[in-house]
Amino acid sequence: MASDGILSALLQTVTSSGGMAPLSAVLIATGVVLIWRDMRASRRHAATLRTKDNIEVTPTTSPAVAPPVSVAAPAVPAASGPPPTPAPEVPKATASVVPPALAALDSTIASILADASETDVGQGDRERLPALETHWQLLQPRLAAAIERVNASLKPVGADVGAAGTPAWSFGNRGFGSYRRISVAGRSIAWLRTEISHDAELTLKVRAHKDEQVLLNTSSKASVAVANSDAVTEALARCLAPVAALAAWQMSRPQDGDTLKAYSWGDLQPLLDQSLTVVNGALIEARAAILPRQPAIWDAATDRFRWPLDVMVDARSIALMHIDLLGDVLEISVGVADPSQLDLARRQRIDIAGLTPHGAAEALAGAAWPAIAGHLQALPPRQPARAVLVPQAAAH
Repeated sequence: MASDGILSALLQTVTSSGGMAPLSAVLIATGVVLIWRDMRASRRHAATLRTKDNIEVTPTTSPAVAPPVSVAAPAVPAASGPPPTPAPEVPKATASVVPPALAALDSTIASILADASETDVGQGDRERLPALETHWQLLQPRLAAAIERVNASLKPVGADVGAAGTPAWSFGNRGFGSYRRISVAGRSIAWLRTEISHDAELTLKVRAHKDEQVLLNTSSKASVAVANSDAVTEALARCLAPVAALAAWQMSRPQDGDTLKAYSWGDLQPLLDQSLTVVNGALIEARAAILPRQPAIWDAATDRFRWPLDVMVDARSIALMHIDLLGDVLEISVGVADPSQLDLARRQRIDIAGLTPHGAAEALAGAAWPAIAGHLQALPPRQPARAVLVPQAAAH
């Protein structure tokens, strides 16, 4: 080795000098040789690097270029048995399709919200066009045919759309048309308003009498230009679908087995006569009265006994009252002639069992008073009567 040669050369130099070199010189030379040997050994050890995976990496002489690394993958033993089943292909993401039932639910919610937000407040009155009234009359045959077809479908569940009332302009002159009564099991539950609007559309609206049946409120439209009998029937059927569902549900309910007591009009007439006497005694201070228009008659159109009466103020009829016998209840309804005062109309039912003349009088007064009070408020204030002094005739 090179270190051994250096040590031999130093010893020969000392011997050839003919004397013994100092001991310190020999020790220094020996230390230098040992240090040199250790440095050479460290360099050889750093030249070879070994990883824990026995992958040998040998650096090159050029520090600027990274040496290629060769990695040997471990051998994988062959699997026994059938080859693995390939994983199924994942379909690409596509646009979600709304189920038809969910779409119908969304449409129902949107229709109810749109119907509830519909208002004519603040839009001003429209002009009453005679041509629109004429067009309404021409539409009646198709509308009557549609009502007849729909009634045939509603009959098995006890529902019915009644005859049309007197046609009139709606609030703000938005349309011209008439009201029809919708009945289920002989009881009126809603109004059907059919009218033609200024934009040449046939509009049908159902409005329930009671707030708890507000889900019956629906509306439907059909273009008058293409509104043949089939189109009107389709629009009417859509509008009356909630009514048909309610009628079918009521018919399917299990009965409790109790039979309703049948009352005849002859049994009730004396009680109602006494109640009229009581209520008119209370209304006399308001210059009002409820007077029979004619005796009670059997109304074939509504299949019930009906007693028509006039609500009078200052000896003038301001509203019409009907007292109907419906099985075990009496239905009292008050209708006004002016469409702008429809909020004054009333309808209520009272049980006949245990009814007294004073109880019936309270029901009659409660139904008639809104119309009486509204009429009195609309009247100009009355001037108080002034006493007039009449001179006495001169004594003869």
